[in-house]
Amino acid sequence: MTSIARFFAAVLAGAAFLNHSCVPFLGKSDSGNRGSAPWKPAGEVPQGFDFKKNCGVDVEEDAGNPLYTQKLQSQNIVSEGQALNMSYRVEAMANLDIQSTRGASKTTIDVKLNKVIDKSTNVTPLQSLILLIGARIASNSRAGTVETTAIPNGEWLKLTNGSNPEWKDFLCVATASRTHKLSGKAGNHTITFNPGLANAVNPMASADQYQKELRGGRSVKVTAMIDANPRVFNGTVTFKPVSPAAVFTDALTSESRAVQADAAWEVTTQFEKGNPQINELSNVTTYYVSHAKKRFEAIVVSNTALAKPEPPVVMLPLN
Repeated sequence: MTSIARFFAAVLAGAAFLNHSCVPFLGKSDSGNRGSAPWKPAGEVPQGFDFKKNCGVDVEEDAGNPLYTQKLQSQNIVSEGQALNMSYRVEAMANLDIQSTRGASKTTIDVKLNKVIDKSTNVTPLQSLILLIGARIASNSRAGTVETTAIPNGEWLKLTNGSNPEWKDFLCVATASRTHKLSGKAGNHTITFNPGLANAVNPMASADQYQKELRGGRSVKVTAMIDANPRVFNGTVTFKPVSPAAVFTDALTSESRAVQADAAWEVTTQFEKGNPQINELSNVTTYYVSHAKKRFEAIVVSNTALAKPEPPVVMLPLN
């Protein structure tokens, strides 16, 4: 990506953030073969544990059937600043489509560039063209699909029921993905995590299950590798409860949207820098969860990998 495109990528980076599974993984056996038979934890989970009530997942459901779907759209994304001796204003919007089954999650991100405005008075037509091209390259690079696979059942239960205090008691609120397969106009990449990346929450889990797993807040360590590169990137994910009430004002229309959820969790993901795809994993995402409706009332993300902080991207349900 050229330096111009990198600049505009930073402008729109917050739109491409939901790169993980948000529902429990109950669809593969330890052998790695997907089956339609009900998943049985073989005593690893307390006897009589009600997955439907506590996790929102029917273990009798076929592994390939959709468990959670939701479409969200951002408020207007507006960024202003200086670049290439020009004063600019970029206006964009993002759409998010989440499709999850018991075994995998697929997130499709579409970034629409509405306007690129050159506010300078002494800019040549060529500079204006460069400004526009750079912004369009950046918006295309942020669009695409993220498919995740989760940690196999036995490995997940061993990790969360074992002696590792960081992961102990996790079950279905913050399940972890083992890989992210990225595909889009920016290229195809696979990121592999160890033991897994748990930086989303399950909107279908009960309020009691949230408290059992996340308590008053907790942190886990994770490493990441991308494609065939042997370099290991260290990271940390931190969960913190925040106020479930918020008001979001559109930067372009000034229209306000009040959100009153049942709970809200701020999830901070921070990785070492050194690779563009790894860099984009670093963000602060707040999930506003309705336990009654079993859905997200809002998702708000701030990209912490940017040299110049940008306003957070606010995603709201389309229906």
